Amino acid sequence: LRLCYPNKSLNTYLEVPRSDVPILSAEYIPLSNDVLRSGTMAVSYSDSVVRFYETKPSTLPGAGPKEMPLVRETKLLESQTVLRWSSKYSRLVMGSRTGVVSVIDVDQPTVYSKEKLHNLMVSDMILMDDTMFTSSLEVPTSVKCVDLQRSVVRFALDGHAQGCTTMAVSNYHTQLFTAGFELFVLAYSVALPRLKPYKLDDQHRPHKGRIIGLQAIPDSPQVITADSHGLVKVWDLRMYNCVQNITPSKDDTSDA
Repeated sequence: LRLCYPNKSLNTYLEVPRSDVPILSAEYIPLSNDVLRSGTMAVSYSDSVVRFYETKPSTLPGAGPKEMPLVRETKLLESQTVLRWSSKYSRLVMGSRTGVVSVIDVDQPTVYSKEKLHNLMVSDMILMDDTMFTSSLEVPTSVKCVDLQRSVVRFALDGHAQGCTTMAVSNYHTQLFTAGFELFVLAYSVALPRLKPYKLDDQHRPHKGRIIGLQAIPDSPQVITADSHGLVKVWDLRMYNCVQNITPSKDDTSDA
């Protein structure tokens, strides 16, 4: 896991110590006077351990890429496939390989809240104020919307035949975008989730592989999708049409 400068060369300035244990997810905990472990990177590994690494520049003298010092590690009952930070509650929310969503105080070593929301692994999570969206490969309820204040599931969605792998939320029309193993993205109204979703599906130049990247641009009517063949598409939500294609340096139709 590397942190890179936002330039064309993507020069590395920080990296997590290398390990033979696969990394499943990572989340930055922003600096805060109320959180002792703020300014750290939480990293989940397949050995059921979440490790916290220091990223503050004051602890990293000298030039060139530096390894992040290990601050603390927390051993859990199972591996966590998704980590998300809640700025509103100053808590780390975790989704596990068995569909359990847990909440921990990063300054404490124990989990104090957990709930089983899915029967299969959690593939993605989005936190919005008092609302949380979770997704999994479970069908037919691959996406769930949870009211964090009341701890209840508000609604569940079932638009993907083999489950949902990634999500994004746009504040332009307050829409939830979901993608699975298909070659399209579904757009749901958060306020009216029972309405039939729009489908982002370019008939003229469709995606060639499954969607692996999905990003809604804040305060903009644009959504970006990327597939496993390297094709990136920019969509305009005012028309639900693709307005730009960005291809990799090699032929985007290849199976590389």
